[in-house]
Amino acid sequence: MTQTAPPSLSPDPVLRLRPEEGLSLLLIGTVWFSFLIPVVILLFYFSDSPFRRRPVFLFNTLSVILGLGGGAFIINTFSNFVLDPSARISSTVLTIVFSFVYLIPPCVQSVLLFRVVSGCIARHLTTRTMVAVCSPTVAVKCARVALASILLSRLHENFGGSADAAWSQSDMTYVQVLWFLQLCDDIYVSSLLAMEPSSCLNSRRTLSHWSLRKLARIALASFAIPILLDICQVVQSFLHLRFAAQMYIPLVNGYVQIICVLVATICPANDQHTPTTGARHDSEAGLGSMASQIPYSVGEHRFQQLTSPSVKEAFSESIRDSNTAVGEEDAEERLKWLAELGKERMRGPSLATAATFDNTGQPAPVFYAV
Repeated sequence: MTQTAPPSLSPDPVLRLRPEEGLSLLLIGTVWFSFLIPVVILLFYFSDSPFRRRPVFLFNTLSVILGLGGGAFIINTFSNFVLDPSARISSTVLTIVFSFVYLIPPCVQSVLLFRVVSGCIARHLTTRTMVAVCSPTVAVKCARVALASILLSRLHENFGGSADAAWSQSDMTYVQVLWFLQLCDDIYVSSLLAMEPSSCLNSRRTLSHWSLRKLARIALASFAIPILLDICQVVQSFLHLRFAAQMYIPLVNGYVQIICVLVATICPANDQHTPTTGARHDSEAGLGSMASQIPYSVGEHRFQQLTSPSVKEAFSESIRDSNTAVGEEDAEERLKWLAELGKERMRGPSLATAATFDNTGQPAPVFYAV
């Protein structure tokens, strides 16, 4: 009696994971998916209709929706695997999961780049300088998307055996270069965003618009946390880990970047959107309301309001040319100086007086011939 050989098994075109690995991926997806739900609620609750029409708000909303869609897909995929460990996850489903891991960070960081371009740096740099500043990060993002596409294609073709075998067959150089480019890109764009308040301060903005708390929030959200995870990804790519272990940190980093970029872009933009006309009196309406409250009288004529257009124009121009906002000066000193304007107007109609305020907060007279 001859012994027949067992039939040869064809390569199984599916991916097998250990139950504990599937549970870890399920927990990561569930936790960060639950974080994004209150973020969406707060995002819409603390924003008004004009602010919701701004491009920064729309792009951040799309990034959050992308994170919610990826989290729902991951939860659905790995919950079925945890309930039935013998279930097989097809290579197509795994490729979709990898696409969320590799492609969410470039998309989210594009929102941060748009925030830098549309911010005060774009308003105070020439077009040539802006192109020179933004060209490196645009080129790096294009290279990241190209590398991610090549890597996803190679992984989809090599998912014929076990997970570790497929991961080993793929060229790990693509992964190492991809994470290194992500680290450099995040450092570059985050540095531009951190330097943006300085550019705004140089453009006659007051320090009250950019408090130390806001600067610390921007630095922590857009610089520290995601870049630390990027460094961990680079180090992890040089280690011989199992397939599932290679997904933990990148998956977490994708959700962290969504939240941190939202904090770094929405919060400063919302603060800039808040009107500050109560602290700045550089318009003619503000000048008229201030002058109407001055109880100065000359002889039988009571000074009620500055009606001379030349006085108003000179006053407004001097305010705009001052490096110190009028809203930060002492209100009583401003009213006294406006009274002096009335005196000069009554004494000599050929002269008009404009008020300027230096950095020490003391007024200095400037006379304009009319």
